[in-house]
Amino acid sequence: MLFVASLVSGCASLAGVQEHYLVCPYDTLWDVSLETLKERPIAIQDKAKGLIETGWTEVPVARTYGAFNRDIANAKDRTKVSVTLRKMDDVTKVSLGEMRERWKFRGGSRLYGWDPADPSEEDTARLMQLLTHKLKERGCTLS
Repeated sequence: MLFVASLVSGCASLAGVQEHYLVCPYDTLWDVSLETLKERPIAIQDKAKGLIETGWTEVPVARTYGAFNRDIANAKDRTKVSVTLRKMDDVTKVSLGEMRERWKFRGGSRLYGWDPADPSEEDTARLMQLLTHKLKERGCTLS
């Protein structure tokens, strides 16, 4: 039973991950990855491990509730992005993923709190597109 739970949670963590293989110098990929995430607070920056992770960033979202689809005032999510670079012979694998949490009513003694939410496929794809566009400008190619 515990094995199944860990397997399901492991698969859920892969949701929203974008991967590309690029022919590009590692240092260029590292610099462009940092440049792409410059609007977010960087929490982890380990070039030797190829890991960049941002801190939480709150983003406003449009959300409704009820049968009449009333707008929820001040609805927000928070996101955390991680970029992993892996050298593989003459190409580098770039993985970009997002963790997302939703601010929601939970009841009990803590009326509101952060709950896990599905990553935004659109936001992840937009960030990966921005990253690959900047890399193409520097002469890197997708393989």
